[in-house]
Amino acid sequence: MRTLTLITLLLTLVIGCRESDESVSDTKQLTPSTVCNGQHTCQSHDSIGHTCTNYGIFNDANEAYYKLKADSCCGHSQYGGSSIDFKVTNCMLM
Repeated sequence: MRTLTLITLLLTLVIGCRESDESVSDTKQLTPSTVCNGQHTCQSHDSIGHTCTNYGIFNDANEAYYKLKADSCCGHSQYGGSSIDFKVTNCMLM
C-alpha cells in the first residue's frame, strides 16, 4: 500500500500539476484517499514571490485546503522565508 501511495503521489506531481481557477468552495466533496497539491508563495530577505509545493492525502478538498495551508513549505524552500499566499492547485482521487 505504501508503494502504491508513493507512486500515486509522484504521478500526481508529474502528470496532474495544473492550476485550477475553481475555488475550493466550488469543488465537490471528494471521497477519502484524495491526493491534493498546494502552492505557497513565499517571502524572505533574499526573495519575494518564490513558490513551493506541498501535497498530502485527505478526505475532501476543504480538509486539503486548511491542512496544506497550515503546513507551509516555504521554510524548506531554496530561499526560505514564510508564506504570503496559498492556493490548492490540484486534487485527484486515488
